[in-house]
Amino acid sequence: MLWLEWRRVDLQGAFITFEAAQPKNAKTGQKNGKLGRVPLNLVAREAILARARFRAEHCPASPWVFCRKDGSRIARIIKDFWVAPRMPNSKTSIRTT
Repeated sequence: MLWLEWRRVDLQGAFITFEAAQPKNAKTGQKNGKLGRVPLNLVAREAILARARFRAEHCPASPWVFCRKDGSRIARIIKDFWVAPRMPNSKTSIRTT
């Protein structure tokens, strides 16, 4: 998902399009070689809309859905995954009880 580009997001139709994998876009295409669509549920659509607002404010020219304020693609989230549960007032937790 970190390779998701805005050109593949259809917010009105509420789906994401995945292209067939080609040698030049092997990271962004489907391994089965077929075009595919994934519907967005309400929660996923709201998350994508939040990213659209972020992009509009910080980096309107970025093609990436998951980008930093400078428009560069977020390549890894592992650091945030491990740090967030230890932060004070964090609403994110990976703990299960």
